[in-house]
Amino acid sequence: MLNFSASLEQFTEQLSLEALGINLQKRTVAIFTAFNEMSIANSGLEKVADGVKKGVLSCDFNAVTFNLPNLSDAVTTGARANKYAMPMRDNIADVVEAYAAMNSIDGFVFIANDAITVAGMLMGAMRVNLPSLFIGGGCMKTSLIGDKKMGFNAAYETSGLLKSGKITLSDLEKMQKDLIKDCGNACDSYEANSSLIIAEALGLTLPRASTCPADAKEREQLAFETGVTVTKMIKNVMTPRSIATQEAVKTAVCVDLAMGSSSTSIINLIAVARETGNEITYADIAEWKSRVPRIVEISTRGQLFIEDFDAAGGVYAVIKQLIEHGNSDGIYKIFDGEPMRDHAESVDFAPGNAIKDIHTRKASPLRIVYGNLAKDGAIAFMNQTQTFSGTARVFDSQEEALDAISARLIKAGDAVVIRNEGPAGAPGMRDVYLPVSTLVGLDLDKDVAVITDGRVPNISRGPVVGCVSPECGREDGLMDIIQNGDQIEINLLKERINLKLTAKEIAQRKRAVVPRVGDDGAMLRKYAASVSPAYLGCVTDARRKNDDGVF
Repeated sequence: MLNFSASLEQFTEQLSLEALGINLQKRTVAIFTAFNEMSIANSGLEKVADGVKKGVLSCDFNAVTFNLPNLSDAVTTGARANKYAMPMRDNIADVVEAYAAMNSIDGFVFIANDAITVAGMLMGAMRVNLPSLFIGGGCMKTSLIGDKKMGFNAAYETSGLLKSGKITLSDLEKMQKDLIKDCGNACDSYEANSSLIIAEALGLTLPRASTCPADAKEREQLAFETGVTVTKMIKNVMTPRSIATQEAVKTAVCVDLAMGSSSTSIINLIAVARETGNEITYADIAEWKSRVPRIVEISTRGQLFIEDFDAAGGVYAVIKQLIEHGNSDGIYKIFDGEPMRDHAESVDFAPGNAIKDIHTRKASPLRIVYGNLAKDGAIAFMNQTQTFSGTARVFDSQEEALDAISARLIKAGDAVVIRNEGPAGAPGMRDVYLPVSTLVGLDLDKDVAVITDGRVPNISRGPVVGCVSPECGREDGLMDIIQNGDQIEINLLKERINLKLTAKEIAQRKRAVVPRVGDDGAMLRKYAASVSPAYLGCVTDARRKNDDGVF
């Protein structure tokens, strides 16, 4: 029944929504999905959305579906299009904010797989602060190539593997045919699954929603239960910011560290935490990592996959160990209003190859490093190599670096410097996954360092230093003055990285720097003008800048 005594605004809204079959006497859940037929990660999410919708409708709520724009890192890795991945993260957060303001919505369910999209959804959910839950579409199956199980990320190493003779053309043809059997996240990558795992650690997903395989029968039930549960959250006014407390954010960071972390996950954590009002800094992360061991190692090299992690207890099993060893108190309340501790302690912990007892594990590989080359900090990983001193080989893009690596022009002792990949300088901050993975395939990774102002993966045995701040192009940085033949020293034990130049040499080179002129599109230019440095989460918020336009 139309309410003619309502304001004109309310009347037109009522007229429009009732024409669409939406009952205004009921509360409404918006189902935001990243379904995208050109994204291997996000294709297939419509099935999950259907399950969520059935759950919402079963509780006598309205359920409406919106599609959010997204750009999958998996599709764009190494390409110019990857410059748009980080800008799209903030764009997604903006769209969530706008949709919430423009529509009569009581709560949300966010459905996506790839880490950048989920991070943008998390940022948006924290901003609007309406009851929200997250669920992904699961991971791809592993494939058997020869006698070795492989996941999607193994494809990035094929160039190096082929050149080093570790695989044949026949193996490569089989990989092309068999590597992707279904849609979903890469099963051999923590980074690809990191944002969903972070959402679960925060208490914003049902148990296993981040790790249950795509083809598992349980995922259909998880989708339905997610729809039911969000209606309960609406009734009980359980909002994202009431769940993502300071202790919840700290626990999520510790879970990330325990799983090996990545530069992408750290930047996303900083950005999401800022939206919760519980900001974290490099100093916080450096402090926590000193107490958190690595207890999960997802990789093709180690033959451990997300499905193994899920079977061993998943995110809650990790949190259970973190609580037992004093890295989290677990008292923060999650989606059902109960403490995380209660859920984690009920997990049937199944130690095995996927999750090791905390006493047996080495320290988290993440390092926050400083020095004249990273005055504001950089993200590095210490796996097999602790110290490195080498000769700079400088490249102005990852395409140039990849060409040199593929041509076998990089040798042991080289420090591969890849610049102009920072958030403002790229613009967009690409992930330099292809150069690093090609070095892995060539078995050179343990003897070569990679240094970049872009994002980096944690897959190398040798030192990899990414998100260098100040990035190339910043007046107070040194990335733009490095030359071939310069000596670079990395000490991950002392968390230092230095370019071996005198103050006089630095000043001379600074005077000779010619600013880079790009031909970037309008969206990238706007991003470059507003984005904060990596150590502040690459957020696009004018409030971050001072009167001089400096962060």
